[in-house]
Amino acid sequence: MLPAPMKIATWNVNSLTVRLPQVLDWLAEQAAAGAPVDVLALQELKLSDEKFPAAACAASQPSTCGSRTVSEFTFQVAIFMVQRV
Repeated sequence: MLPAPMKIATWNVNSLTVRLPQVLDWLAEQAAAGAPVDVLALQELKLSDEKFPAAACAASQPSTCGSRTVSEFTFQVAIFMVQRV
């Protein structure tokens, strides 16, 4: 018997500060619909590691990495491992 399929999602949020409520709502909607996300990758967070909203994302144990350009954190990526209950 095969294991349950893994759902991987990616989203170019173009500023996590602005999009965080939508990201959290979407994850909750997916879970409520019976299709929870196992891995979520967010691109273009546009914030430093120090300003990452770790408290809002603590349950998913996020990992971030990226590099700073002249004026923005455009290449920063966050990977969330969302565990099924």
